[in-house]
Amino acid sequence: MPLISLIEDQAYQLQQRNIKAFAFSKFSNQSAQQKNFYGDLLRGDESLKLIYLTPEKFVNSTSFMSVLDKLYSDDRISRFVIDEVHCVSHWGQDFRKDYRELSLIRMRYPKVPIMALTATATVPVKYDIVNILKLKNVVYFQ
Repeated sequence: MPLISLIEDQAYQLQQRNIKAFAFSKFSNQSAQQKNFYGDLLRGDESLKLIYLTPEKFVNSTSFMSVLDKLYSDDRISRFVIDEVHCVSHWGQDFRKDYRELSLIRMRYPKVPIMALTATATVPVKYDIVNILKLKNVVYFQ
């Protein structure tokens, strides 16, 4: 899948620059590596700067969501960044249903800022994104 290749390449490039990043897409739900990753997160591995994952993984991984819930309760999530965010909109050219489920972010983690990135959103798509993700105090950069 192109998205997974992109995720893994970006994480690798950051690691080559001594920026600790994790490409969550590599691991199945039952892997020992994933359990170690969860343990590192919960123990407070402050060196980890970025976690990359697909919307499908975010929406469908209850175990990862539980880890995020704990991190949130400990005030340890600095922001969520959603790339290709136009995919949340039925008006978008690449609609994917799991992107639409990213509205869970605002419901579960209301205090965490969300950065939404796209290069292709029309004005109706921008309004749709703001509405679906329940973004507040939106600042647009184009």
